[in-house]
Amino acid sequence: MSTIEYDEDIWRVLGVGANRDGQTLLHLASTTRGRQQKNGWYPIQICSWIDNDLIETVVNQRNSK
Repeated sequence: MSTIEYDEDIWRVLGVGANRDGQTLLHLASTTRGRQQKNGWYPIQICSWIDNDLIETVVNQRNSK
């Protein structure tokens, strides 16, 4: 899983953390939002608990291609 659609944006998965109560903690970087700095483009980043059902759907879609 390299990208996931969440919160009306497409995010690149940077890290996978703990799994609790049917959710997994993901560290995400936006593919569309960020800021230009002197030394390049820096995407906004979030850590969020994502439902395992959503993660499983994304993984299954990638595997079916």
